[in-house]
Amino acid sequence: MGPAGGDAPAHLYRTYLVRHDVFVWDNFWFAGHYPIASYSLLYYFFASVVGNVRLTVAAIVLSAALFSAITRKEWGRDAYWPALVFAVA
Repeated sequence: MGPAGGDAPAHLYRTYLVRHDVFVWDNFWFAGHYPIASYSLLYYFFASVVGNVRLTVAAIVLSAALFSAITRKEWGRDAYWPALVFAVA
């Protein structure tokens, strides 16, 4: 729905590395880096199975649902509009 984020190539590349069992060190990204420890310990394992876009969409939907559940538990019906705005934004 919009342009790719600035880190999209990095995430795609690291997902590619995990799919090809490169977990500890990679010399091909600038001066080298640790593929798993650079951003997230869990993201790339899940992304290598379901894909980056699907995982990102699932995370967005889940965060909106959790925010709604937390705010409605805390403030009841008064949290309806803030939760809706958070989900849309």
